[in-house]
Amino acid sequence: MTQAPEIYQKPIDDIDVTGLPLRGTESFDQALITRYALEYAGRGWAAIMTVDNQFIRVVAVPEHGIEPKDYVLGLLKHGFLEDALPILEALSGMIDDADIEYNLGICLSELGRIDESVAPLEKCIALDPNYVSGLVGLGVAYVRLYRLDEAEAVLRNAIRQEPHNAYAKRNLAVVLTKIGKLQDALPLFRQAASLMPQDLNVQLGLAQCLTQLGGAHRTEADTIYKLIVEKFREHPAAELAVAARNKMASEDLHAKVDGKVRMDAVFYMQSDGRRSPAHVLSPGAAGRRAAATAAAP
Repeated sequence: MTQAPEIYQKPIDDIDVTGLPLRGTESFDQALITRYALEYAGRGWAAIMTVDNQFIRVVAVPEHGIEPKDYVLGLLKHGFLEDALPILEALSGMIDDADIEYNLGICLSELGRIDESVAPLEKCIALDPNYVSGLVGLGVAYVRLYRLDEAEAVLRNAIRQEPHNAYAKRNLAVVLTKIGKLQDALPLFRQAASLMPQDLNVQLGLAQCLTQLGGAHRTEADTIYKLIVEKFREHPAAELAVAARNKMASEDLHAKVDGKVRMDAVFYMQSDGRRSPAHVLSPGAAGRRAAATAAAP
């Protein structure tokens, strides 16, 4: 039967060091490593250890065990982020590996620890400047921290290296929207939407960009909002789309043609109300419940 490895870092303050040489010396480090090595050797496991001023880090694999990297990536794939995090932290302290740093950064980001995610993602790029997923992940982290100039730079770098990367285009479009460069954001949203037609964040971002540009773009925006509502009625993004359509209709309602209220807008709002109860949500409420347009790859 295949067994899971044991991968962890343990604070030296939590270890009984009675009988060991003076802490902080090379003799202490070697004696501590020997203690753990003998323990795992007695179980028939292969193990490697490292020691620094704070931790002993251990990677121990049974005879028929899962390869450590495969094990932690499996945990991430199945959503066990809390279980994967200490393993990634231990591996990060032992080896320089761009994959480990990338996954550590994304894991921290997914757990809401955005500030902490930046350092491993930056280390990932330092180890491998061509790691495009790392560039996109770092760009998203910068966006969430509102470090927009840095986000724009790394996302443009990602696109230079991988021109058809939809995630890089989507998130660069978000950055440009946030800094008011709507005309520059629009073609990027269009390209990302073409590459990922089923990605609601892209479709919603495109519609919002068109809405902000206004004028003739509003008709296209309304069409996209309508498609989102019809195709993905149960998704939180549909609530944003309904709220946006209602806002546009309300604005049209107050527009006058030859001094008269536009009745087509009145009929639109009535029919839309019959189709979806979500029209009663305010844009603010919908916004709190919907996913952000800047998402992890």
